[in-house]
Amino acid sequence: MGQFFDVNEFHEAIKDVDIIIDETYLVGSYDDFLAYYHLTESSPFKFIANKKIFREDGWLNPADAQDWFEGAIAHPNAVLQSLMGIVHPTYPSKAGGRWFRNIARNDAITYLTMDQCTGNLSEPRAYIRATCMAGIGGSAAPLTAASVAATGAVAALAGLLLAFL
Repeated sequence: MGQFFDVNEFHEAIKDVDIIIDETYLVGSYDDFLAYYHLTESSPFKFIANKKIFREDGWLNPADAQDWFEGAIAHPNAVLQSLMGIVHPTYPSKAGGRWFRNIARNDAITYLTMDQCTGNLSEPRAYIRATCMAGIGGSAAPLTAASVAATGAVAALAGLLLAFL
């Protein structure tokens, strides 16, 4: 898309966007998002009407460090499952929302502590759902052939989407 120095040009560029994932450090809430991008609740955008505005700060540690910068890199399959869950909410994702927090719906941040992770730090990191989700009320469901196939389809979809950006 490029850089924008005029708010009207920016609004024109995002007029047909269905979902926003805001990665700035300037926005923490829905109200912040609207103010920063010169939008209102009644702005004529689908992502506002459908409340599809996300940030990748859904999992933080007590010092407000995002797991996105460590856990997401180690688990691209879970990232793709989480993205698929954003695009298609009925998708049966084993990953859940995890890193992505919907600020338009005022989703809460999950704070992870060492007490919630049961993995052995001297061994390679296991699939995060098995080691940390159990500590925050989740279950450790294994990957199935269907979910692996779906992840491959999501990877192909993500590749196509990135090719158009």
